[in-house]
Amino acid sequence: MASPQSADVVILGGGLSGLWLAHRLADEADVLILDPSYSGVRYGPAAPKLEVAAVGSVDNLAQLHAALGPTRADSLWGWSERALTALRSLHTELEVPQVRGRVLRIAGNEPEWQQLQLSAGLSRSRALDARSHDPGHVELYGTVELRGFGITGAFPGALELGSDFVADRTALLSGLRQRLKGRARLVPLRAHVDRSEVDGVRLRGDDGSEVRAEIVVIAGGAESASAHPWLEKVIVPVRLHDSAHLGKTDGRDMPIRGAVARHRFESWAWGDEGELHFSGCRWAEGPELGAGERKESQASVTVFAAQDAFCVNHLGASTSPSWSQRSPWIAAYTCDGLPLVGPIPGRPQVLCLTGWSGWGLSQIGAAVEDISAAVLGSTQPPAPQDLLRPGRLL
Repeated sequence: MASPQSADVVILGGGLSGLWLAHRLADEADVLILDPSYSGVRYGPAAPKLEVAAVGSVDNLAQLHAALGPTRADSLWGWSERALTALRSLHTELEVPQVRGRVLRIAGNEPEWQQLQLSAGLSRSRALDARSHDPGHVELYGTVELRGFGITGAFPGALELGSDFVADRTALLSGLRQRLKGRARLVPLRAHVDRSEVDGVRLRGDDGSEVRAEIVVIAGGAESASAHPWLEKVIVPVRLHDSAHLGKTDGRDMPIRGAVARHRFESWAWGDEGELHFSGCRWAEGPELGAGERKESQASVTVFAAQDAFCVNHLGASTSPSWSQRSPWIAAYTCDGLPLVGPIPGRPQVLCLTGWSGWGLSQIGAAVEDISAAVLGSTQPPAPQDLLRPGRLL
């Protein structure tokens, strides 16, 4: 058995949330990151380079009002706005250029279009009530205008919010890795919480090694389910498929940069050279993939064919698109679609930073702020704890 390691804070997971949290804590505490996929060159599975970061994740404000009620919906909406502000700040801090261009939320049918129109009114009213909040741009576009943006098909309309933007996940990960050199330790190890004690937490590695920590933060995405028995009950692995297009879409200069169609969970972004990044597709839920299967490499020819057809029919891609990347991957979903941010019930020294349901980029910033504040004992704006605390799922 390997000799035990120890740290003030052990972070399970070396994705964006884990690295970002380590970056915030590394100057104040001894931080150890455990990630089984870290090889010294890269962390974790391949991720799409460009992704849409949208306030409220992919939900619109009208949806949240209907599901949660106005007060709780506004609380969650404000929390997600804080997440996007933090993400923009991280781009600036790491000197990662932000992708220029507008982002649209596209309705797949008339009921969704009516909901987006209601969301536009709610967004404007909320901004007026808050007074100090700058809502940015709020605009609605119909079918004709969408066609002018190079988006075809039977889409009745779209909503544009000034808060939404396209983020470069790959560049952010690279920047964080560079900043963490010499400030935090990184070990290629899969581990789970063994037990909690008065003086800290003990973890057990797959190789039999022991790791001790004052605080453990579980930030491993779908891998989080294996980190603690309680999480196995509340995290559901869902397979997603991403594609990155090598060529331009008909050579057009797209007036928008990103879009998300809520009805099928398609999201796409155009890069500065006109390349198309298509990601987050949930067509992968077919039975041929096996419910609950966690193997990252398992792909579906049917899913990728559906993506190709969508890109050709709606986004102007060539009839024989050339793809630089085909990536099936597993996202950590929760039963209510909201992330797990805070301590595991009965285990105050074991904190969750997971359950993003495939849209972590839009939520991680505020969650990292809240968890780092909890670890360091500092003050942050209040999070909607009743909606995000893991204990809500009991």
